[in-house]
Amino acid sequence: MASSDGITYHPGAVGDHAHGVISNAGTLDQIHADAHQLTQMLTEYFAGHGATGFFEAQAQMLSGLQGLIETIGHHGSTIGSVLDGAISTDETIKSLF
Repeated sequence: MASSDGITYHPGAVGDHAHGVISNAGTLDQIHADAHQLTQMLTEYFAGHGATGFFEAQAQMLSGLQGLIETIGHHGSTIGSVLDGAISTDETIKSLF
């Protein structure tokens, strides 16, 4: 949409981008689930002090990945919300003239 002051955006492209970002978060979530499952499968092969350190490091990595997934998902949702607000504002302004 274009306005008299030169601000231009393309709702379809912005919507596609928001969907893509959310989709990427879903892909990362699947990677997280796979990594967790594979890590749990290693439990029977580890014993002793090394195992504790490995699983603590793995838990920390998975926690960081989960935070990234949540941040990316939130970012995608925010893009969609801002787009909805921009479209609504444009429609409201059109009705005033």
